[in-house]
Amino acid sequence: MGGNPPSMTKDPNHADLEADVTFNCSKFIVPLLQDGRDIVLVLHSYGGASGDRAVQGLNKHERQQSGEKDSIINLVYITAIYLPVGMSDQENPELEDEMLLGRTFTFVLRYSALGSGIFYGYYHQRTLNSHAEQQKLHRKYQTEESLIAKAKAEYTKKTMPRGSKTEGGGVISDPDDPKFDLEAYLTMKMADEAK
Repeated sequence: MGGNPPSMTKDPNHADLEADVTFNCSKFIVPLLQDGRDIVLVLHSYGGASGDRAVQGLNKHERQQSGEKDSIINLVYITAIYLPVGMSDQENPELEDEMLLGRTFTFVLRYSALGSGIFYGYYHQRTLNSHAEQQKLHRKYQTEESLIAKAKAEYTKKTMPRGSKTEGGGVISDPDDPKFDLEAYLTMKMADEAK
């Protein structure tokens, strides 16, 4: 669905709120209701002024009384103009001050959100970098620990008495063998456990 309301002409002096209300109702709201849906209507900017009037009589209670199942179940105003029924912004100078205050509040809200987003992004990036650095250090420590264990095992094999080794270079583990060396056997076991 698309299209511009009648007030969106080149001459703002010909803007007519009631024509926009009729346009919004016939072009957007009624076709959605004919699809059999309940609708949450989101109104933004000038759409708040014409949109809330376009849904008069289309709420759930009134639609159920007329035998219809679908209705407008909620209105959501997002930085929208809200005008009391029967009033335009030209008729009420106080409303212009309220709108200016609303715009100021909107700017404060936007820049607060922007500042919060930047702070959160910086904090989150620092946290991710710190976590990655910790993992890198942990992996380095594990690698060094593994190399030290391998070096100890090799040193133990190298320093064992020759008579306590088999032809393949391993330690004799049979206690009945005359070349069995208990110290070499225990040293080998400790080295294996260190791995």
